[in-house]
Amino acid sequence: MVFDPEDGKAPSEISPVIDAPLEDPDQFAIPHALARDVARALPGLWYCLHLPQSRGDLVDLEAWKLKSLQQLAMGHHVMPVPVTALDSLALAPWWRPMLALCSDELVERTARGAVALGVELPVASFSSLGDASLEEHWQAIQERVYPDVPPLAGKVALSRRLDLAALDLPWRLMARRMGWDIDAPADEEPRTLLHRTLQGPRSSRPPPDWSVRD
Repeated sequence: MVFDPEDGKAPSEISPVIDAPLEDPDQFAIPHALARDVARALPGLWYCLHLPQSRGDLVDLEAWKLKSLQQLAMGHHVMPVPVTALDSLALAPWWRPMLALCSDELVERTARGAVALGVELPVASFSSLGDASLEEHWQAIQERVYPDVPPLAGKVALSRRLDLAALDLPWRLMARRMGWDIDAPADEEPRTLLHRTLQGPRSSRPPPDWSVRD
């Protein structure tokens, strides 16, 4: 996830964690305390969360294997990198980036740096990201990781609700594995979505009322 640093310089050390004191609110995006130049690249981060986070996401697996995967730390590996540091960024030989995302005005500079870093897929601009590109990226990643294994069935689509992402994104992958319809109403509520995640889409029982009463 490539961004353009405000000072135009390549930092001596790259870290996703901001260690500066949060004294001046004008320097940071609220509420996540991201530096403002990094915050402008958040469309790329949102998109990355819809991509496979491990090899196990790409193929159909037996239930016992899925249960075993839950015990592993298989999260996404997303690195915010200033475009000015692409030429000097040193990565371990086993850490080969799959995809580089950036704003439209940084495509050419990012493409040059991506070649040096050995990025697997072509650079994608934020304006090109959508449901169609998501399907294309899943297919491209599948072909590079498991070229001889049938891919996981079902379509992929971007979630439209940031406030429900913690429930909706895991649900979407599970729904693909189970052959369920992943389309959710735009007015889906957290309580309903959680019930659907736990019970499956075919449950006819209404979700329980978990509201607190005095």
